[in-house]
Amino acid sequence: MTSRPDFRDDPVFKAYLIKNNLSRPDPVPQNMYHEMLRLRPQMAQTMAQIVTEPALKAAITAGQKNAAELAFELMLLPGGIEMELSDFSATHYLLRYPDVAEAGILPLVHFIDHGLSEGRDTLRKLRRNLSEGALAFDPAKKTVLIAVHEFSTTGAPIVGLQLVREAAQDHNVVVLSIRGGGLLEQFLQSSCCVFVTENPREEVEVALGPWLKRADFALLNSAEAVAFVPMLVEQQIPFSAYIHEYAEYCLPAYKTIFLSAYADFLIYSSQSVRDTWRGIHLDVGFDTDVQSVVVPQADLAPSQISQSDHTAARARISQVLGFDLGNRKLIYCAGSAQWRKGTDLFAMTAQMAHRLDPEAVFLLIGDGLNHQDIFCGVWLEKHLQEAEVNRPGGFLYAIPGGPHYKDVCAAADIMMLASRLDPLPNVVLDAVKYDCDVVLFDRTSGFDDPQYRDMDRLHSVGFGLLDEAARVIHQLPRKSDRCPLVAPKPPAAAPQANLFHQLTSAHASRKAARRHFFLGEGHFDVPMLFSASKADAGSRALERNTAWNLQRRLVWKSQAEAARVLANSPFAVHQSSQIRRYAPAAPAEVPAFSLHLHAYYTEDLKKDLRGFLAFGRAKRIVVTTDSTNKANQIRAIGKAAGLKLEIEQVPNQGRDILPFMRLFYTGSGIGADGVWGHLHQKKSLRSSVGGDVWRRFMLAILLGDDAHLSNALAAMSDPGTGLAAPFDPYIVGWYGARRLLPNVSPRIGVPLPPHPLVFTVGNMFWTRPEVVRKMVSYFGEAYPYPNEPIADDGTVFHLIERLWPTASADCGLASVFINKPDQPRR
Repeated sequence: MTSRPDFRDDPVFKAYLIKNNLSRPDPVPQNMYHEMLRLRPQMAQTMAQIVTEPALKAAITAGQKNAAELAFELMLLPGGIEMELSDFSATHYLLRYPDVAEAGILPLVHFIDHGLSEGRDTLRKLRRNLSEGALAFDPAKKTVLIAVHEFSTTGAPIVGLQLVREAAQDHNVVVLSIRGGGLLEQFLQSSCCVFVTENPREEVEVALGPWLKRADFALLNSAEAVAFVPMLVEQQIPFSAYIHEYAEYCLPAYKTIFLSAYADFLIYSSQSVRDTWRGIHLDVGFDTDVQSVVVPQADLAPSQISQSDHTAARARISQVLGFDLGNRKLIYCAGSAQWRKGTDLFAMTAQMAHRLDPEAVFLLIGDGLNHQDIFCGVWLEKHLQEAEVNRPGGFLYAIPGGPHYKDVCAAADIMMLASRLDPLPNVVLDAVKYDCDVVLFDRTSGFDDPQYRDMDRLHSVGFGLLDEAARVIHQLPRKSDRCPLVAPKPPAAAPQANLFHQLTSAHASRKAARRHFFLGEGHFDVPMLFSASKADAGSRALERNTAWNLQRRLVWKSQAEAARVLANSPFAVHQSSQIRRYAPAAPAEVPAFSLHLHAYYTEDLKKDLRGFLAFGRAKRIVVTTDSTNKANQIRAIGKAAGLKLEIEQVPNQGRDILPFMRLFYTGSGIGADGVWGHLHQKKSLRSSVGGDVWRRFMLAILLGDDAHLSNALAAMSDPGTGLAAPFDPYIVGWYGARRLLPNVSPRIGVPLPPHPLVFTVGNMFWTRPEVVRKMVSYFGEAYPYPNEPIADDGTVFHLIERLWPTASADCGLASVFINKPDQPRR
């Protein structure tokens, strides 16, 4: 790793000395330091605390004249000189603490006045996490960044280590990780440097600036490395990702969305994993079959071990367990103790198989069982206790992972992959290499892929059919029946394909085929990877351009683009949707209307009722809430505002939308009133500030303000319009709700498109009773809606939110979306 030359030889440093007369015996400079000194008499002591450069620190500590002043003024100069003198970096400080940038205070001044006493981060921790690797930088080679999520001795990091070792053959390798672990030293042996950080955007550029300039591309190993995506987009480093995780458990959902939106290319370890990402790909405009490929991390290579090796391994495991295994059948399950790995399923299978073969021994090997973990460990511990785990003379045993693993593989007859979902676990590859049969569930791993499906050593049973798994285990033979007396001569091994080269070759091929480029910032400056702050404006422009150049969709470029895409769609629900620019409307321009407001929260109700003309013009205002106390509060607020509110107390089931829909059930008394507005008081899940901005966005478009109505309501004057809602600059897909589409689509009278494109994001809108009743018909009045609390996405209520334009089109009516670009969305 290269470093800056001695700062005392730096021409900037020498120029500073001359400019400020510091090379003379008695300089009298007037500068920032003296301004600071007038209010902070202890500046010299403070600088002695901050500076780390030995000579300068010694001079300050000794009280040498001008030393503290020199240090302070140098640290204000551009070019990162402060990093050579101290553990402070202005760049790092501003990235780490956006509040300083917002305040407009010089970073060093803020750090002296506040950061030191508040314990704010400096480069000290960052530098502790930066390690020089064993390999020197070679300027003749390309440089690759390889990111893993941790250095633990588990599946994905082991694959990451393989990639690093292969890449090091002809690349300079810089390794990034979110967390450390036991494989750190091995990663160091095959890399130029390793950096561990939980804050990649704030720290990687500061720690690895020269390396980022050298980097030709990056490879993220596993979806858990998504934390590095903002940094790569901001640094404009192309990247691919090698994905091992099923989309179902890759949560929160932004991980799958951001990887699908910003990666040049995605490589999957198995076809079954890739298939679970297809819905996300559709939502963000990622072409699964063109922009991704399946590259298994390794071949499944059956082998044999000799009788002597098998016997010796059983002897060693017998010592660990405390009894002689003899010729008893040994079945094991390897992996962390958790629900996904099916530790409980293995224990249950062992109990069932024990009845068929009382002599069989079942062994769990792995870590992670915490008997104080209320979400899993407590209950798993209870199950294992009832199965009498580790009882002398029993049938079920558990030992930690580590040095005994290979002996277990060699000694065992059968391995059970009890996982509920597991991409291509290395434990299966190991088991087959050690001549074990493997019992596993259908549709739970990459071993469902055709290349593995018919292998003799793999025995699939129906998902969750533990009795069938127990029966297969009972019927399979012992390994000793296959072990030769002496070690067989190994066949000439086919050369193992270089995984890194396969991945990078696919990346390069895809990049070379790109022919689409977009320049421009678009009409909507909304945040995705980066914040909504002024300081991040340039980064937001980069994130939009990156997605658009990859032809991915997260944000509309303009209202015109959205209108064009809708008009060119073959689906009726899109063709019947229009986008209009917001305009204030006079009372004469709008139809008679009523309002429904679900007030689970009541804090903003008083302000809303007085802040919008629409409430005073409504024929009826129906307010639903879930408690008598809230109903009384709402009644008082309405009386103070001079408004007649019809208050209905309902269960808080279905967030805001089910209370609204139930008003239109048969016999509910709503009748056929022409136009209804639906509003709610829902707060942001992340912050009340963000929730307030979002509600103002929605209400300003739907209602107008205290002096005007909105053309969203005026659009409902046309009897051919069934829905009016805000136009959202984000392009939001079906996402988690896609899983429910097969259940409801047979009841819908118009074809459902693969992407909704526009809908009532936020579930506030104007509509007609026939549209609401059409929505009710999709589910039925007796539909068993889930009670609160519910998930943040993927429930029936999130599906309803996306189906309002469909219900309108199903009634032969149009949907109108109102664009108000000057209204902040986030």
